[in-house]
Amino acid sequence: MFPRANSTGGLIFLTFFALFWTFLTLTFTSMAVRSLVLQWQSTRYPTVEGRIVSSQVKSSQGNASTGSPPPKAGVLFEYEVGQTRYQSRRVRYEWMDPSSSEWSRRAVSAYQQGAACTVYYNPADPAWALLVPGVTGRDVLPLMLLTPFNGAALAMWISLAASALARMRPVAPAGGVKWRQERGRIVVRLSPSSPLAEAFFVFCLGSVLAAFLFFLRVAGFDPSLAAVLVVWGAVALGSVALFALRRNQSRSGANDLIIDRGYATLSLPLTHGRAERDAISFRDVKSVEVREGTKRARKGRIIQSWEVWLRRGGEGEEKLHQFIDKQSATDFAQWLREQINV
Repeated sequence: MFPRANSTGGLIFLTFFALFWTFLTLTFTSMAVRSLVLQWQSTRYPTVEGRIVSSQVKSSQGNASTGSPPPKAGVLFEYEVGQTRYQSRRVRYEWMDPSSSEWSRRAVSAYQQGAACTVYYNPADPAWALLVPGVTGRDVLPLMLLTPFNGAALAMWISLAASALARMRPVAPAGGVKWRQERGRIVVRLSPSSPLAEAFFVFCLGSVLAAFLFFLRVAGFDPSLAAVLVVWGAVALGSVALFALRRNQSRSGANDLIIDRGYATLSLPLTHGRAERDAISFRDVKSVEVREGTKRARKGRIIQSWEVWLRRGGEGEEKLHQFIDKQSATDFAQWLREQINV
């Protein structure tokens, strides 16, 4: 997820960028959905017999030094509805130019010049007609490819909403970290990340990788609808399984910092490389510190973070949690000092 915008300038910039990004993603998504809906509606169109007027693979003009665009299938057919003759070049509804060398050859081979053909026309507007009705895998693939872009737009708006709510609410105790009283102890949830955010990220990334796999390696740009739905469904199920696994891990208490005031001990969570719990006496804690850190993101980009460390007397130090903003880290460190009297 995107970090919250803490400054007014950052909030304004993220708002405008989110608007721009959302406009682009919704534009392409609406085009893909419209194409899919039209293909689905075309299965209920009435039919009439038509004739292929011309059918040939047209070479596009291009620069020989840089490579020409792929050839296009030029299929022209004519038909008659209510004593009115129409002509159309629409083989099927497409939100983008579907032409490729393989697709063009297949279209021209299927619709030879002079051959009879079945034309599906829109009864509300007979000029809108096509030769191939129905939804196929090629209609769903664009939605898979657009999943991470729509996911990024959603994440930006969630970040903006969280930033706006944080400004309206009073300062959250413990830097916003969730904690509860339980049998005389304070249980602090220090999950490295949100199970829902992890599952959402995997679903977005898995969707686009699966789409590219179909496009480049397996079925070309025209896989069957069943194959695409099975693969996309598998990505969704994998994401749900990851969410369930991470949520159960979080609920198991493995990520919990336990403050036991009765025994004056601090039980560290099984995070940041710790394989087993370590109970530390309050007296052994020398300080709770906030340090600047870094987090590597995609494409090698470095994101600034703030880490809360616990320094122990004579036994080194332990990393407790990582925050994306300094104020939350500072508030949590101060809250923890108050709980253990450091």
